[in-house]
Amino acid sequence: MTDRSAIVVGAGIGGLTAALCLARTGWRVRVLERGGDVRELGAGLQVTPNSARVLLALGLGPRLEQVVSVPDAIELRDWASARSLFSMRLDTRAFGAPYWHIHRGDLIRVLADAVRARPDIELTTGASVDQVAVSATGASASFSGETVEASVMIAADGIRSTVRGQLFGEPETNFAGNVAWRGLVTADRLPGWEGLARTMVYLGPQAHLVCYPVRGGELINLVAVTETEQWEEESWSLPADVSALAQRFAGWHDTVTTLISAAESGQCFKWGLFDRPPMARYVNGRVALLGDAAHPMLPFLAQGAAMAVEDAAVLAESLSEQSVETGLQRYESERRPRTAWAQRLSRRNARIYHLEGMAAWMRNRVLGLAGRQVMTRLWSYEPPTSKL
Repeated sequence: MTDRSAIVVGAGIGGLTAALCLARTGWRVRVLERGGDVRELGAGLQVTPNSARVLLALGLGPRLEQVVSVPDAIELRDWASARSLFSMRLDTRAFGAPYWHIHRGDLIRVLADAVRARPDIELTTGASVDQVAVSATGASASFSGETVEASVMIAADGIRSTVRGQLFGEPETNFAGNVAWRGLVTADRLPGWEGLARTMVYLGPQAHLVCYPVRGGELINLVAVTETEQWEEESWSLPADVSALAQRFAGWHDTVTTLISAAESGQCFKWGLFDRPPMARYVNGRVALLGDAAHPMLPFLAQGAAMAVEDAAVLAESLSEQSVETGLQRYESERRPRTAWAQRLSRRNARIYHLEGMAAWMRNRVLGLAGRQVMTRLWSYEPPTSKL
């Protein structure tokens, strides 16, 4: 074990970004991924300027620009009339970094290729970590009869994190009362459809729908969220009946119903949304939580992946010139306030998006000013990237 060796548990967006950030600041990294391959189920993702800054600093811009879509605006609309409730131009000059739409699988592939190209990162798949331990000088992870050690461990293994469960305890997981439906629609099935160049969010009673282009406009990503009292399935991504989704959104504006009707059978999935309250700590000795393992976020702010990418940059910066213990404490003290705020705001949006009647009318009156303030605060944040 070397003084600057790290184990990263999990090869999702947060884990791969953390590995790259650490390697570029002088660490030798071992990434352990429980899956047999590094991949992501098909879905869209919004890369907001705060996270795009990190990806650009890692030198990934040329690769990403080949697979992203660049929206011209984000717009919130009324579910029945499609009247614009709030619109904001997505101008790179305003935030100093781009706003991208990307297929999640494309982002994972770009990150994984960059990881594999580095001799100071070792990526091990099929490594389902079942035991972790922490000591005064490092941490260890065991899988398939093998144990690896390093001077620091980063747990980026998601909301059901094995590392968190063993070393931090298991915070209560709550069903958020919402089910998300997602699908990808080929743009050629929507000739003349108006949502091909921007992020559009339709707000309605007890439901909302988000849609935006990915892969240069070849596909339209849709995510619909509906309220329900319970969710009993264990799966994160169940095949969903498109006709059931269409029935749920019957009576919504034609732009919405046309999009749903274009979704193909077998290309629609759903999962229950779960939430945890902000944790009191992200660090235990030489082990740090990152991304959903630390701060799972409801998808009402489009910041789950962005916060994990921010985490990675702050972590690498914090460890670059200080002892591991001091660096990890600095990471925790810098990340907890911002991520807890984003968690709370996402939870609040879950209520605000689905208002109806007079409450929805009042929301619409203040949505423009409040939305612009929140987005500016989110997107203007500049993670430390000077050493990447």
